[in-house]
Amino acid sequence: SGCIIEYVGRLACMCGTSAERERAHDYIKWLLAQRLGPVSVDILDRDDVTCVEIPKDSVGFITGYRGESLRRIEEQSGSFLFTNGTDGKDRSNDSETLLIFSHDVYNRKKAKRIIQEKIDDHKDMRRGGGGGRGYDDRDRDRGRYDRYDDRRDDRRDRDRDYDRRDRD
Repeated sequence: SGCIIEYVGRLACMCGTSAERERAHDYIKWLLAQRLGPVSVDILDRDDVTCVEIPKDSVGFITGYRGESLRRIEEQSGSFLFTNGTDGKDRSNDSETLLIFSHDVYNRKKAKRIIQEKIDDHKDMRRGGGGGRGYDDRDRDRGRYDRYDDRRDDRRDRDRDYDRRDRD
């Protein structure tokens, strides 16, 4: 929002211009409302928001478990993020709108870039091109030694001899 917010117990003290304090008030109101259900925001007259359309099948990947991924993006970009709730209407869309709030255009652009990269990564993972750990030398050896391979038995025998010496 651009203003300074200090919490004293359950009281939030805001310091800044009236526009900054108004934005902070809105952000806190929406944050608390999210605890009760979806939040729908009228963004037509706002100059502190950027919208990103997220494909329905990528929403969970972008938001993460309980919104952890969004909170991480917020930390990285200095912005406030949440999906615009629909209250049950228009569920036929193939995408959801993610709202990026910040008083600074640069912060919103940074958040949008991070989100777009995550959407692209998710598309690549679904296509099978990436997202995995890739080829590893261990993959080449996997399955080469079976359970009764002599080389493994030799190691076990050496370990057993070592244990016998300890007991003697």
